[in-house]
Amino acid sequence: MSSRGFTLLEILVALIILSVGLLAFAGAAARTTRLISDGRRLERAALAAWSELERLREGGCPEPGSGGGTQGVFDVTWAVWVGSGGASRRLQVVVRTRGEAVGGGQTLSTVVAC
Repeated sequence: MSSRGFTLLEILVALIILSVGLLAFAGAAARTTRLISDGRRLERAALAAWSELERLREGGCPEPGSGGGTQGVFDVTWAVWVGSGGASRRLQVVVRTRGEAVGGGQTLSTVVAC
């Protein structure tokens, strides 16, 4: 007996393989989109931190203390303290997405001598 074409079983196996491949592709595309979004948010957070550092260092290194405010969707806090040995001051800026609890989400923190 000669058969022409594909059997129903062959078509079902091919569809299952195709479905698995398409699901893997969709998952990878979703993850890539999320990573791009995270990268853009981190870039904006770094710009907010840099802007705050420059603002604080404009008139010379500020006196020891702390403060904060908001820049766009970010909460920005800063602190100045005297470094070890008492010779230099340290300036720390912390940027966190507004509304996120401490320790939640992503936090960008930097410390520089001034």
